Amino acid sequence: VSIKGRRLSLGKLDSENISAYATIPEMRPGEYEAAINVQLPINDVSIIDKKPYTLKITVENLKKISVPVEIKYTGNPKNPETSVQASVSPQEISLSGPESVINSVAGAVVSLDVSDVTDGENTVRKYKLLSKDGNDITDNVNISADTDSVSVMPSVYATKEIPIEPRYSGTIPEGYTISAAEALPAQIRLGSKDAAVENIQKIYTAPIDISNLTQSGKVYTKLVIPDGLVNIFSVTDAEVDITVEPSSSKTVSVETVPFENGA
Repeated sequence: VSIKGRRLSLGKLDSENISAYATIPEMRPGEYEAAINVQLPINDVSIIDKKPYTLKITVENLKKISVPVEIKYTGNPKNPETSVQASVSPQEISLSGPESVINSVAGAVVSLDVSDVTDGENTVRKYKLLSKDGNDITDNVNISADTDSVSVMPSVYATKEIPIEPRYSGTIPEGYTISAAEALPAQIRLGSKDAAVENIQKIYTAPIDISNLTQSGKVYTKLVIPDGLVNIFSVTDAEVDITVEPSSSKTVSVETVPFENGA
């Protein structure tokens, strides 16, 4: 803004007390070119020039969404026999802003270094907003959030790799037998805050109905996780490769039967 007036009056003006505003003719989605008006706090000063004279303004619909907060784990636990799992509060962040900007948001991520945590020690951490193309858009001035931080509560669990064993229901048809069964994954990592996980030797699948099983194949089934144990990697299903073969019988003649005195 170029201004003219008495030297004393000009000395009282700077960027802090000169304001500019643009009036949008109608608040509807679209693009506008509005004239810029300058307001001076002193009457005996006039405006010679201003740049620019107009301002391009884009108006969009306001959109509100909620995005989940994901915990990104870094580092390794101090004790390799343990695993760190954490909960976050709130689990979702409420966002609002221009529709095109909000549509680009993928979610919120908070980092937790598991090499430097204490079981049950709650910490407040800043999160990052990520766009769908992976960029950090946390500082985008067009996005308003209901909070800029979240509470993270870590839990440290003793863990153990436990083999998975198929369990069956029903009776296989006559003339067939199961010669082999292999689960994938073959084992699952579970955890507990006490010694409970050490007492678990096997994890079973949900019962697989074999009453009509006459040929080999793969069966997808759920895993039965005992209460009180933590599923470290959230593995809930297993693929069981079952090998079925025809059963056979054989008659053997025993020619000599010795006698023993049982007295």
